[in-house]
Amino acid sequence: MYSSIVQTLAVVASLAAYSVDATALRRSTKRLSQGTSWTLEAWGYDDKSKGYMIDIDLQTKSKDYVKSLANGGQYVVCYFSAGTAEDWRPDYLAMMEYASQNSRYPGEHWMDITRWSSFKHLIKARMEEAVEKGCHGIETDNTDAYEYGSTAVKGETKESLKPYQIAYLRWMADTAHDLGLEIALKNTVDLIPDLIDHMDYAINESCAKFSANSYCSNYEAFVKQDKAVFGVEYNTNGDCKDAQAEGIMRKYKNSNGNQWVNC
Repeated sequence: MYSSIVQTLAVVASLAAYSVDATALRRSTKRLSQGTSWTLEAWGYDDKSKGYMIDIDLQTKSKDYVKSLANGGQYVVCYFSAGTAEDWRPDYLAMMEYASQNSRYPGEHWMDITRWSSFKHLIKARMEEAVEKGCHGIETDNTDAYEYGSTAVKGETKESLKPYQIAYLRWMADTAHDLGLEIALKNTVDLIPDLIDHMDYAINESCAKFSANSYCSNYEAFVKQDKAVFGVEYNTNGDCKDAQAEGIMRKYKNSNGNQWVNC
């Protein structure tokens, strides 16, 4: 009987070691470095480019679709909202138990990030879905609730929400890494100093639009670590000299267009 117990423990230890090794291998085989090309499919506009990284919606795309992309040599980033409950998602009712107030978009409600540790199991479930489908990385959107203060969580301010936002994002990064996923920092440029060592790449919307505040220059921290920075602008004439200088792989959409165009 003793011998049987020893053999069982040895098998368990072997499986555990294999799991750790497999996770490390998964994260080390493909990386998103500066200058990585990309295709943006997740946000509702056409993108006819064929980039190395492709950003898709986690919950509306099948495992077979993800596999086809990976087999074609692409690095697959799977998008989901980590900061809002969306009424078209399958786990909407579960998310709404922890929601606070209406978001700025129809059908969305801000999550109460002061309670992030209570709904983290729902976010982890989404990450596990990403792993099961074969995604290489994730894009966790709407992680800027702190910027909206009481508009996002009643009775709170930007400063009171900031520590919750940082803790939540660090937990997401650690959990993603434990699962063998890479993770993007989405927007939240003023949190870069707190999160640069936790995040693997960055995705930004409209930093050039707010260039008076030097938003784009905040990504220098990612550039110095050779981490990819992806960006989009919704209204531009396609002048991308600033993006190239700042290490941002940018796409833009003309104001009346329905297609992403590479800079």
